[in-house]
Amino acid sequence: MQVKTMCSSNDSVSDFLFICYSPGKKTAQAIQQEVAREVNRLLSVIFQDRRKAGRLDLEAVEASIRSAMHQAGAAALTQLLQYDPPDEDHRTIPCSCGYSAHYKELRSKTVLTVVGTVRLTRPYYLCAHCATGQYPVDVELGIAGLESSPGVRRMEAVVGSEMPFALGCEPMKVLAGLDVPAKAVERAAEAIGAQIAQQDEIPVPDFNRQNPQPASTKEILDALDEQSIDFLKRCPFALVGTTAADGTIEVSPKGDEPVTSNKDAEREEELHKQALDAVAELKVQSIMRGTKYSSCMINNTLYHEGQQIGVLKIEQIAPNTVIVSSGKYRFEVKMQK
Repeated sequence: MQVKTMCSSNDSVSDFLFICYSPGKKTAQAIQQEVAREVNRLLSVIFQDRRKAGRLDLEAVEASIRSAMHQAGAAALTQLLQYDPPDEDHRTIPCSCGYSAHYKELRSKTVLTVVGTVRLTRPYYLCAHCATGQYPVDVELGIAGLESSPGVRRMEAVVGSEMPFALGCEPMKVLAGLDVPAKAVERAAEAIGAQIAQQDEIPVPDFNRQNPQPASTKEILDALDEQSIDFLKRCPFALVGTTAADGTIEVSPKGDEPVTSNKDAEREEELHKQALDAVAELKVQSIMRGTKYSSCMINNTLYHEGQQIGVLKIEQIAPNTVIVSSGKYRFEVKMQK
């Protein structure tokens, strides 16, 4: 007999976690005490060194302050990541097998974050039917099956896209104050590449292949969506059946330009307004440029050239801007400062 779950399929993981349990009742005062303790220790060391040396070593003080803030931040974050057991009314969650997973116990693990290593304690659920365990908190925090936070993985991906993995450890240490192995940088960069390929549902291209053949016009047309095909039908240019030697598509005029009716003009104005509204919603948070791939973080989602964001297509990722288009309209979106 199938076990009845405690939440409907329409509930999101985030909503269910909010209903079932939240981090333990750690007061702001407890976190403030952690930070104050670390700051007092730091100031004592700085003043003592200044009395001995008779001057202020700015570089040493900078490093000390950053280290102290990281330790205080890690202590505060650890306090926030101590979850309580769920109450009696919320001790089951849905399992992918169709049955329910039941709460077993609290389990802990360490996670590398941008402020250092922290300890996470959260509920563990186990399905008796399929023996699958679950950590809903890990899914909510974006660390399911991982040992580093989303912020650290983003840093690793940026470093991994710009230099050999073995050399990426030093920038992470100098710039972020984090000790990460080369393997972690490699895994982060590979995960980003796999995510891009999965989003596009295409294999990662083999850049070592000799003399790659350009795509035929038929292959290009087969890959277009209905909106793009409709635009081509109304465009005064049509694709010819071959491609140029350098891989660019050769085009030739259709002849007479299509007659534009009032209805077409209204439709074009509507498409233009949709494109403007879509561009206004874009927030380019970061740009990662490498020798093989260029990607960008827009509205907390990773994209690369050629991908769609609603009605918009990413045409080009430049050092400080992203060029997007919708039909015949092109827009330049600057990265946030």
